[in-house]
Amino acid sequence: MSLYRWAVLRANLEMRATLALPFPAVYRRVQRFTLSSLLVSLHQGAHIVVADEKPALLEMMVNSLRSDDHCVFQAYDGMAALELALGLKTIDLLVTNTQMPGLSGPELIRHVRARLPALPILYIQNQGQPPITKDLPPDVPTLREPFTREELQEAVRTALSRGRSNPQAQGSL
Repeated sequence: MSLYRWAVLRANLEMRATLALPFPAVYRRVQRFTLSSLLVSLHQGAHIVVADEKPALLEMMVNSLRSDDHCVFQAYDGMAALELALGLKTIDLLVTNTQMPGLSGPELIRHVRARLPALPILYIQNQGQPPITKDLPPDVPTLREPFTREELQEAVRTALSRGRSNPQAQGSL
């Protein structure tokens, strides 16, 4: 029996290439996520993981952040976001929402904070959901749905500037 399974990553490039890469068999099901570019060194902005289960909202957030020249890694569920956040060599910000398959936003935040305690995180509160600030660390700002591209970009700039003012906030492993 192999300790590895094949997960399919869809690289979100101009040609939308598909790659098959080995990953440790940590989780029972294949997690889906896409990379904004295989040549992440071309981006001048921050390395950001964005997680949301709603494809339209996820696409809007990713495109908004890419327009600011950030290198954005998108995850369709909480487990994929956790794998990305902990597996990337460099991560500058995690953006996550309330409800996702696998792990909810607050659960994802707890898992990531256990390994990367100073990583800046932006929490997206789903529309119609009651505030759950008691489950969030006090330094995690909340952006409520619905929001505009500009509001998202400003919230990300604020979160990144807070992270840069804390030298331990860079999530390099």
